[in-house]
Amino acid sequence: MKHWILFLSLLFLGGCALKPLIYETSTVHLTLKIPQIRLSDMAFVRHSATTTNIQVFTAGQVVLDLVVGDSLCLNGTCYDKTAFNRHFFNAPHYPELLEEILLGRPIYESRGLERSAQGFSQHFSLRGREIAYEVTPAYTLFRDTQRGILMRMASPKENK
Repeated sequence: MKHWILFLSLLFLGGCALKPLIYETSTVHLTLKIPQIRLSDMAFVRHSATTTNIQVFTAGQVVLDLVVGDSLCLNGTCYDKTAFNRHFFNAPHYPELLEEILLGRPIYESRGLERSAQGFSQHFSLRGREIAYEVTPAYTLFRDTQRGILMRMASPKENK
């Protein structure tokens, strides 16, 4: 009987410690300018099958922890995707916008898409705001100038 209790206890405690299997980890230079956060620093980006996690450390302390999965969590506070977009982008974008930016996919059903040998760019007007989005092997850039939103992720080589 003691063995079963020990086994079940270990199973229960071990189940709480399970984390998604990380498929890819990279470092990027992240520049983020939104009304709530302004930073420009190196970030760790971890992709798993179900989540993407971006962490920025300063002096060994986490200053930004963004987890994108079924919900979006910023520094421990979780939001549904639409509420997060209102909070983060200061506008009601569609739920998957941030995921598509982090994965370097076209946004807004490829509106204004122009392909190049190095990637693609999108420039379009959305409810009176100008949106600029570029994806190349060296960087990803999202900008909404009317709202003062800038998100740029660049390979460390690009920032030298």
